[in-house]
Amino acid sequence: MKDFTTEEQGIISQAIAILNGKLKNEKINCNNSVLVKTFLRLQLEKCEREHLGALYLDNQLRLIEYRIVFSGAVNYCTMSPREFAKDALTLNATNIILAHNHPSGDDTPSHEDIKATLKARDALNLLEINVLDHFVVGHNQISSLSEMGLI
Repeated sequence: MKDFTTEEQGIISQAIAILNGKLKNEKINCNNSVLVKTFLRLQLEKCEREHLGALYLDNQLRLIEYRIVFSGAVNYCTMSPREFAKDALTLNATNIILAHNHPSGDDTPSHEDIKATLKARDALNLLEINVLDHFVVGHNQISSLSEMGLI
């Protein structure tokens, strides 16, 4: 975590643990976009490389598990629907929310982000796994491909 003091890193870790506990243990519905965005910003905004994660959800849109599925370079991260499918089937998830960070700080989804998301959505739909959204985390901002009408 670049540019954060040890104390700040500890506070961020505590905040992540609190939100993770709320989402998992209290079975809060993950259609609360403010809560999901806050959780994802805390997870990904501080990262110096691109990481692509997924919130694996049950039928009631409750969090089963959050996982970082892919890690890449400072400006690129590859994605394969196969890994999301494998994890979703293992966890018995029926819904997924994708998220990745842009270390540059710009939360604007790239053409490749949109293309890869549509490919994942189409592939996972064949297995009856719904891709609900894909969030792109920048610095102090987060974009939703769903809210933008891109998926």
